[in-house]
Amino acid sequence: MAEDKEKKKTPAKAAPKTSTASKGAAATAAQVAPKKAAAATAPKESVVAAAPKKKAVPVASKEKVKKPEGKRAAPVKKVAVQKPAQPKEKKSHPPLTPETGVVVEQYTSSIRQPHTQLSQLKSLGLGRIGKSKLLPKIPSVLKLIEKLKHLVRIKK
Repeated sequence: MAEDKEKKKTPAKAAPKTSTASKGAAATAAQVAPKKAAAATAPKESVVAAAPKKKAVPVASKEKVKKPEGKRAAPVKKVAVQKPAQPKEKKSHPPLTPETGVVVEQYTSSIRQPHTQLSQLKSLGLGRIGKSKLLPKIPSVLKLIEKLKHLVRIKK
């Protein structure tokens, strides 16, 4: 049973063990040895020639379409069918005049003011001392003017 375990431990690819005492076994080993020696002394060129093979690519993908020389092919434009654009209805404000709107002027600097107030000034179209702007009289604009009353004044 111990011999069976030893046989299982040896790899399957290993050559069978032979004793050097028997003449027949020595003769077989001598016949095998020249073949191994010939393989070992083979030129190295055959090793270089046995490079890893590349995967085969289908022939259809290798074919290239020949383009006429000297001219570039025009790009293919995709034409999308669009529905006719319908104008969106906008809320109409009365025409902007000093009577219908508000003239706002910035009279102090915006330095050292919170960034929210700087962005509100930009939305009103202001940002420098002395700059004035005619704005519509709507609740959103009036609320901004109220928030920035320490920076802007209303001209009458």
